[in-house]
Amino acid sequence: MDASESAALMSLLRTQPVASLATLHKGAPAVSMVPFALLPDGTGFVIHVSQLATHTQDMLQNPTMALLVTAPLAASESPLALPRASVQGQARQCAPESPGYEKARQAYLAKLPDA
Repeated sequence: MDASESAALMSLLRTQPVASLATLHKGAPAVSMVPFALLPDGTGFVIHVSQLATHTQDMLQNPTMALLVTAPLAASESPLALPRASVQGQARQCAPESPGYEKARQAYLAKLPDA
């Protein structure tokens, strides 16, 4: 990835407020929409999910997950031409007493102040 591609990727991840979250639900793929933020150093994503949500329970049982972030569709664009990023990873809880909690909280609230 060259510098302009890297800049475009970071811009997409820093400006778009929602992602599609893919989890495994009873062994089958499940997708939901979640607001997200990128950690300031770009090393991870922060999502805040309800303990009641199915995707939360899915990630507690199997932390394998993926996020898909896409740019908004303009009237003159083809959906196939949308800038997008797909990331696979392992979800982990960030308890209030954990070392990275405050940084994650600040990143999330800076991007999503109504949260």
